[in-house]
Amino acid sequence: PEEHLRTFRSIDEFVSDCQQQRRSLRHRPRRECLLENPPPEPEVLGKIGLLAKVDDDSVARVLSWHMAGDMDCIATTTKEKAKEWHRKSGGRQQVLHINA
Repeated sequence: PEEHLRTFRSIDEFVSDCQQQRRSLRHRPRRECLLENPPPEPEVLGKIGLLAKVDDDSVARVLSWHMAGDMDCIATTTKEKAKEWHRKSGGRQQVLHINA
């Protein structure tokens, strides 16, 4: 921004602020899952995006890109529980039943 280029002092302050922001970003976790798990309930395993942690950043990036629309899908152990969740959400919640 132009107001940061008026004096040497304002330039130094702007550069210092930018460097501080950079340091802050470098120390923040790069991957963050913002999904909330459903309330604990029998026969509900959880949301797909929360069932496992992928340690390799490159693999995690590829998986999250491929599964972007499925990360909030709720996995259940029975078809009946999956139907119940789907019905409770008015058909908006993706569900997947996994036969153990």
